[in-house]
Amino acid sequence: MMSRMRPIGVGLLLVVLAVPAWAQGEQQTKDEQIASLTEQRQKLTDNIAEAEKLLQQNPVPGDPEALKKQIDKWQAKLKDIDTQLAALKGEAPKAEDEQNAQKEMAQIRRRIAALLNRMKARQAELEKLAKEQPAAAGGAAEGAPGAPAEPAGEPGMAQPGAGMGMVAGGRRQQREATQREDFGELLQLQARLKQLENAPKTEAKPEEDAAEMHPLALFDGRIEKNPFGLKLGGWGSGIIEEDKAGLEEGLKSLLVYTDGYYRGARIDFAQPPEITRYF
Repeated sequence: MMSRMRPIGVGLLLVVLAVPAWAQGEQQTKDEQIASLTEQRQKLTDNIAEAEKLLQQNPVPGDPEALKKQIDKWQAKLKDIDTQLAALKGEAPKAEDEQNAQKEMAQIRRRIAALLNRMKARQAELEKLAKEQPAAAGGAAEGAPGAPAEPAGEPGMAQPGAGMGMVAGGRRQQREATQREDFGELLQLQARLKQLENAPKTEAKPEEDAAEMHPLALFDGRIEKNPFGLKLGGWGSGIIEEDKAGLEEGLKSLLVYTDGYYRGARIDFAQPPEITRYF
């Protein structure tokens, strides 16, 4: 069983240790990024194939559910690599991939905003600790002019305030280390966001037979040449007639007279147009 599982373990180790290409974007050329991603993709594909073979065995060695979850993780990583490769090669992503990219960009922007706010607050705290540390750790030397007299107490007993410099220094080092970690994550997120924003976008192209490509004109200013046999009529006591206001020569508009509710105009068509496709 161990010999069968070894290829998966080795392949997983190689994939996990590989640095994502989008995090190396500032150091690698485009060809190097493509080569790195292609290599990672091949390793993932091999891992998935080996794991699926194990699932077909009876009994399945190890924990089947854990193996299925691992396959799902590899497939998700494989999909992410395909998206990155498409962007590097200038290939337009699929509509589904583009939607996922939009969601990822929104998540990255929220994470970047949170990191910046946290780093800003921590920087203010670091500046405060930098001012407190010398005051706590320094002070006047023993016996020097202005040095406080040793307070009464048992010999060797730590006096109030002793060690405050060390405590402040420890807190400062801890926060500086966290600040560096956040800054590293910030750089990676910014690199990934830049890659997603520069990826080629899919152009929406309507079908040739789509209704939007063939607008329906029920009246184009020419009643006598209307293809649907347009006829005008009153409704109630309303009146409708042709007019020339605001149109170029040779065309006509329709003017409606009404003096109240249920009084207007009617437009009839001897050959009604087909309009169901527009709804």
